[in-house]
Amino acid sequence: MEPIRIAIVEDEEGNQKILQNYLDRLSKEKGLLFRISVFDNGVTFLDKYQAEYDLVFMDIQMPYENGIEVSKALREKDKYVSIIFVTNYVAYAVNGYEVNALDYIVKPIDYYDFALKINKALTLMEKHAEKESYIMLSTSDGYQKIPIMSIRYVESQKHSVIFHTIEGTIKKYASIKSVEKMLPENVFVRCNSCYIVNLNYVTRVDKFDLYLGTESLMISHPRKKEVMKRLVDFAKDFHGGEGK
Repeated sequence: MEPIRIAIVEDEEGNQKILQNYLDRLSKEKGLLFRISVFDNGVTFLDKYQAEYDLVFMDIQMPYENGIEVSKALREKDKYVSIIFVTNYVAYAVNGYEVNALDYIVKPIDYYDFALKINKALTLMEKHAEKESYIMLSTSDGYQKIPIMSIRYVESQKHSVIFHTIEGTIKKYASIKSVEKMLPENVFVRCNSCYIVNLNYVTRVDKFDLYLGTESLMISHPRKKEVMKRLVDFAKDFHGGEGK
């Protein structure tokens, strides 16, 4: 069984322990396996974030930067992770739609409310898992199975391609055209002759520069229209067809 990866971003030690105890209780009741990381502020949490969590419990009132602002920065790095706000006041969580938050929990944290919200998150994760798929790559080190959604972009380099994933890079002897056929076209787009990009990781487009966080790739003039159309279509799908 693969563990469910959970981050608790909460500055109060008492609430950290409550959430950990509740997760331990739920683990025993449901037969689930959780891998939990705890952070006492959002700055430390974001510092080396690599889209490695399935669920984040985010306190709203924290030192340095509040949970809403931390979540906005988180969404630039990870569009899929489920966020549940933890707050003293419901009014503080009403802006959760700005970061596509799943839900919120009001302090003091009640176990049954907690269990209801996390079960909602687990259902969503199962739906995402059903859509998840893998590709098998033959490399100089043998065969390697990688989740398609972990690929940020693919780069063509001479007679090889480099898969830039959330866990590192993988080099393979192949053409970028052959790789393009392996990837779902509703998620990946070719932005020039050298790059195929996962639309999940695109944070903005500035003229002919496409950004994945702080990293930028160039969009070729002939592909600009197609790239922008695909981004718009992807955004509609992601938000459930808003505006239709």
